[in-house]
Amino acid sequence: MSGGQVTGRGNRGVAAPHAHRQVGDHAVVIGAGMAGLVAARVLADHFLRVTVIDRDHLPDGPTPRAGVSQSRHIHILLARGMALLDQLFPGLEDELLAAGAVPIDFPGDALWLSPAGWSQRFRPGLRLVSCTRPLLERSVRRRLAASATVGFLEGQEATGLTADEVVRLGPGGACSRRCSRSSRLALPPCPRPRSPRD
Repeated sequence: MSGGQVTGRGNRGVAAPHAHRQVGDHAVVIGAGMAGLVAARVLADHFLRVTVIDRDHLPDGPTPRAGVSQSRHIHILLARGMALLDQLFPGLEDELLAAGAVPIDFPGDALWLSPAGWSQRFRPGLRLVSCTRPLLERSVRRRLAASATVGFLEGQEATGLTADEVVRLGPGGACSRRCSRSSRLALPPCPRPRSPRD
């Protein structure tokens, strides 16, 4: 990724500088939480198209959503986790900090009580980043939505999966629109699904 864009092969048909082997044409990820978003980013290097399905309508801003029960909890990205996310999404840490995330020098800025007593404070240069879960998800989701490879289907609830005769995940799952009658959702081969608003 560079400049906030996914650099997989995508619909452009041009290999990225660090091109990976293409595994298939279309991957489907169920859930637009952090695990689903990171999975979509990694799959974008191996599939021409990635669709992320989520039962929630994804918010424009850093707003908690019903499908993420822990979205109102305090979140801290540990140093290695932030480094890995920044590799997948270059500039993400700077974006989060500019949006109000708080850097924490650990354990210099922290104090905790354990059975051995109070922790010692010192500054080894280990930086953690504290931000809200909605801010983190929104920042990652916007980067994915800006790509030509990843699309989102909002307000869809996966209720099952189907497999074809060679027992690989088929082109779609059994889905239903939330608060409506059950139906099967066949994912369109072209064009790619609508992306959330920037």
